[in-house]
Amino acid sequence: LEPHPATASQCPFAARALGVRVHEGSGIVATAMSWAGEDALGEAIHQALAPVAHLEREWDINKLEKRMRQYFKNGSKGLEFASNPWPELVEEYATRVYSSIFTALNDRQWLAEADFLLVLDAGIKDGFPPALLSGIPKHIFEKAVLNANDRAFEEQRYLPILWDAITQIIQSPKLKKKAYDAFEEGRKNAAGYIGDEAGSPLQTFVQAWIFATIERLCPDGGGLPQELLAPETATLLFHSLIGAGALPLP
Repeated sequence: LEPHPATASQCPFAARALGVRVHEGSGIVATAMSWAGEDALGEAIHQALAPVAHLEREWDINKLEKRMRQYFKNGSKGLEFASNPWPELVEEYATRVYSSIFTALNDRQWLAEADFLLVLDAGIKDGFPPALLSGIPKHIFEKAVLNANDRAFEEQRYLPILWDAITQIIQSPKLKKKAYDAFEEGRKNAAGYIGDEAGSPLQTFVQAWIFATIERLCPDGGGLPQELLAPETATLLFHSLIGAGALPLP
């Protein structure tokens, strides 16, 4: 039996957990996913990479899967399980994993097409103490993992794009750092504004991104951000970032 299309699109985590991928404009493509056996993480990695493996030009599938396993395994090392609440640990784990992935593979265009949600889920269940996760209602856990996955993926996908733009446009080492911090924090803060206001969600996001970035520059500019970063330079940076794909993925 295949899930009803409406159910799959309304509940993406549940749909993906059943082996269903929802592709915009193409309906639902069902794939068989077995979670039997001890290596749920390995199976999840294999399934996640299957649709994009043919796009990888440097590593064969075995090396790619091995490296991905390392990223998802290493993400849980050193987490303070005894002192931090599980939602914070899930967020930190997601950030660590995607930081490793995009640091190593930021030149792989196929990353934007990959869906690692179920791998993140399997990695958490593999690396977190079972007692920490026991008793958490399924829908609450899935929502936390979904939110952490989407946030961390977008944030870490953006950072290499940001650094490339900063290094191409700004020459001063000190200004590079301040601009990088401002544009990073500005986009992060703007993420919560998508769809919250009337009008185009992307327009709302860009407006919030610009405002939050300039606001972040204010303290370093003594209340005058234009004294730190010239308006024409800021405009050039925003245009460069948008042209390089820094807007949120649909």
